[in-house]
Amino acid sequence: MKSHGIRGAALALTGGTRLLYAQGYTLAEAKYSSVKPTTLFRLASCSKSFAAVAAWKLIQDDKSFTLDTTVQDVMGLTRSQAALAPASPRCAFAIFWR
Repeated sequence: MKSHGIRGAALALTGGTRLLYAQGYTLAEAKYSSVKPTTLFRLASCSKSFAAVAAWKLIQDDKSFTLDTTVQDVMGLTRSQAALAPASPRCAFAIFWR
């Protein structure tokens, strides 16, 4: 971890739906807080990859889901509900997976 500049990490291994192992790792330096299995990390743009894979899996498994399906349709939001969330109401129902 030190050679790659990683101060802390958490590892969790699952088998089916069971948690088999969970451990936090921290560099042994007083200035770093301890990492626990429950420590939250920021994913930043990494979550885009997870969302893209999940969307593609839905497209493959569910023929009614396409890249042109709106995010709001997937979430089951009506146009009036969706208009409350975004900064601009005119783009409220124009968020696509594409």
